Amino acid sequence: AAIVDLIRVLDLATANKSANELSSHQRKVFRVTDHTRVALAGLTADGRVLSRFLRNECINHAFIYDAPLPISRLALRLADK
Repeated sequence: AAIVDLIRVLDLATANKSANELSSHQRKVFRVTDHTRVALAGLTADGRVLSRFLRNECINHAFIYDAPLPISRLALRLADK
């Protein structure tokens, strides 16, 4: 009974939101470096976390080696995460 009540509350909460709020535009392409972007599908919050990780990896590599991180190595670091 409690689960049914919770479902009704959630249904009411989403029914009272305007269509604008539910379908608001969210950015799906994030800048990693000047020459690298990452596109995502799915949860935007997860994509933001991954793009921040990729950006930090590129910044660290550029600081240490004074050269951009190759895309292949960036993809491997993402796969290892």
